[in-house]
Amino acid sequence: MASQYQVHTTDLIGHGNFGCVYRATNRAGVLVAVRVVRFADHQRERVQQAENCLRLPNEHPNIIDIYDVEEEADKKLIFMEFCELGNLREFYRRRELSVSEKVELMRQIATGIQHLHSHGIIHRDITPENILVQKKSDGTPEIKLSDFGVSKFIEPGTFIFMQRSKMSSWRVQLILEKDDMCTSPLI
Repeated sequence: MASQYQVHTTDLIGHGNFGCVYRATNRAGVLVAVRVVRFADHQRERVQQAENCLRLPNEHPNIIDIYDVEEEADKKLIFMEFCELGNLREFYRRRELSVSEKVELMRQIATGIQHLHSHGIIHRDITPENILVQKKSDGTPEIKLSDFGVSKFIEPGTFIFMQRSKMSSWRVQLILEKDDMCTSPLI
């Protein structure tokens, strides 16, 4: 079966524990992103769990859209929407944001996480690199949670305990009026 996508393997967007991400185009010439996940047989279950989390039939504006999945002998290709503004760390470096813009981005992150939790998914890897930024039709930034490589499904009512040493140390800083700093944990 011929793929409906052309992967641009010389155009690396990023990489992590769960594979490399490249630019690709579909037959209509629309730019998409493709995560290429190479795995050994013992990793197939982990890859399948992550793919299941991504393919839930409950679209949300703050969760990355998955268009298609193709499998080859030793790898899986996950085709998803391309977020032209990059990840949150890159976005913050390139653009000075007002307090209200920062608050709106945090609201979107929290809304996306709440949506995942309401469907029994714990992301377990919320970092600035796994939070992508897309431009909405009105030009404002929109958050997209991505990279579900270590996510888990949980049963409703399951108590979750995480040792403090395992908690993410990433903190979001908001510059408030009079240059006061307010730091609060994301999760």
